[in-house]
Amino acid sequence: MAIREASESRASILSSRHHKILVRLMVRLSEQYLRSQRKREEVSAEASDCQVAEWTGDDAYFLRDRESGSHWKRTKSNHSCKRPRIDEEVGSSCSSMDGIPDEILVVIFGSILSARDRSSCASVCRRWLMLLTHMPRQELPREVCSEDSDDAVNQPCRAGSAPQEEVWTLEKQPHWALGDLSRCLEGKKATDVRLAAIAVGTGAHGGLGKLVIRGGPGERSAKGVTDIGLTTIGICCNALRGLTLWDCPNVGDSSLESIARGCRLLQSLDLLKCPNVSDAGLEAVSRGCLRLSNLSIESCDGIGNAGIKAIAKSCCYLQTLSLSRCSNINSHAITSVSKHCVALKKLKLEKIGINDRGLAFLTHHCKSLTKLVFSGLDVTQEGFISLALPDGLKYLKVIVLNACHGVTDQFLSSLGKSCSYLNRLLLIDCDNITDQGLCAFVDGCQRLRGLHIEKCRSITYAGLASVLTTTAETLKSLQVCKCSGIQDSSLTASASFKCSGLKSLVVNHSEGIGNRCLEMAGFVFPAVQHLDLCGISKLSDTGLLAFLETSGSSLVFLNLSDCVELTDKAIVGVSRKCFELQTVILDGCVKVSDKSVGVLASQCRSLQELDVSNCSITDDGIVAVVISVGPTLKTLSLSGCSRVTDESLPTIQKMCDSLTALNLKNCSGFTAAALEKFVSDLGTRCDILMP
Repeated sequence: MAIREASESRASILSSRHHKILVRLMVRLSEQYLRSQRKREEVSAEASDCQVAEWTGDDAYFLRDRESGSHWKRTKSNHSCKRPRIDEEVGSSCSSMDGIPDEILVVIFGSILSARDRSSCASVCRRWLMLLTHMPRQELPREVCSEDSDDAVNQPCRAGSAPQEEVWTLEKQPHWALGDLSRCLEGKKATDVRLAAIAVGTGAHGGLGKLVIRGGPGERSAKGVTDIGLTTIGICCNALRGLTLWDCPNVGDSSLESIARGCRLLQSLDLLKCPNVSDAGLEAVSRGCLRLSNLSIESCDGIGNAGIKAIAKSCCYLQTLSLSRCSNINSHAITSVSKHCVALKKLKLEKIGINDRGLAFLTHHCKSLTKLVFSGLDVTQEGFISLALPDGLKYLKVIVLNACHGVTDQFLSSLGKSCSYLNRLLLIDCDNITDQGLCAFVDGCQRLRGLHIEKCRSITYAGLASVLTTTAETLKSLQVCKCSGIQDSSLTASASFKCSGLKSLVVNHSEGIGNRCLEMAGFVFPAVQHLDLCGISKLSDTGLLAFLETSGSSLVFLNLSDCVELTDKAIVGVSRKCFELQTVILDGCVKVSDKSVGVLASQCRSLQELDVSNCSITDDGIVAVVISVGPTLKTLSLSGCSRVTDESLPTIQKMCDSLTALNLKNCSGFTAAALEKFVSDLGTRCDILMP
């Protein structure tokens, strides 16, 4: 406010003629500065570790020049640590501009019509950058700002009522509210200066619509994003729709208050490990961002019931809510959400202090829920049974129950009868579920399409076979992980049923499952397209070949990671039957060598992703692969293949035109010089994980 008042008084002493001259001078100065920066990058100098500005493809500042199509990026360079001399004209202009007060600069910046010119000015120095980032949209020229009123954005609706039809269509929104761009800052790149540059640089291209900041636990908190950087986003990026803040310990309530004031179109907010964000920040969001529809909060101990209640009462468009590992949130917050958020569609509750009464409120008020995720809740059997009342969650389609010891056979039986639209069930670490409860559930649930069972030790092969018999016509996906009750030894006779509609079969890390189970799976699931057998250590060539006798011709995805008993014989059998394979993962199959991999590539010409990490592969096998499927191959992983050397790199570079990801981790056979040349020749089209 003080700067604005001072700028008005200073502006009164500027004549119209002098004002226009200053604007033209600053724009000209900025363009000359950028040209001189590009010229300096072409001059070779002594090697050093100093940081300079480099004109490259994708940058730290995200400032794009519309004519040249390039970006600024902060990077290591071989230039001398001493700052290179710039053109005398630019240097003299900079010196003359240093004496201009901030108030006058704000007036001049506010008269620059082109957002591209303002971005150029922001690239000159940090002072100009910070001044530009603290100029709200209302202070920009009318040719840039829209005359459209913001009143339609925050039309409040009555608490407890369902939201009406959207009144703001894309065609009606002003240019600044389009939000065409998205930016992501991770690790060391997440700094206040970069955020400020994003705030200014994205204005010329439709505005910033999505921002993701992942600080990372390994970064020093003193260098991460703070309230200063995020405040610039709230001031300049009024088109922001989605904001994600992960591991940002220096971000507090003042940042969210700025976002709430400036980003009134915000629809999605995701907070993870932000300890300085409290109820005050969420209350500010509830006042300013009335169109919030997606809220996720995890491991934020500063947030409690008051913040969640404020969101529930004000944000009547809320459809997705995720609350995880927040020690200060309990049933009082969930009760408020149940009463006010009648349009809620998806809800996740993980390790929060909810009780039976809180779950009962969900059943009575949130009847539009379609997806529920419960993890680590201390709720009794009676609390869960309240979810399965006849007139309760009748539109529920997906439910995930993880480590909830109140989940019992009785609850599953009631759930199957009351939720007629339920089509996907995920049970993880539910020791109280037995074959009887699972069978009772599928008897009542006639539309089950997906079943995921993990760490359910009381479920046996007999119960699973009964479920498959009942759902033979509807089940499309089956996943069984770490279920010790399902074993080869329990198979007494051949299966007499078929699930011809099942397309995805995942069996992971189950010690009791081996050749006999897989042989029967081939008969029961003849049309499977996605097969994941990761960690089935007892599986040998005999079992996989038996599966392929009755199934496998439709496979497009095959994961055999850590199936250590498989040899070249099994992989050759796969190549002779599964011609439509697009993804093959053989990570940890130590007995697989060049012979079978070459045959696989020659037969499966649609192969797009191949992982032969930690296999007995040499240069001959890799060359055979890229010669056969190089033009279509997009992802190749050679991690841990110590026998692959520099000899294969030229062939990969020449044949793999579509390659976008290459994993060379722990490959000791490559030399540094060969890798440097390979990376240089390949360019930026491929992401490479180096040894």
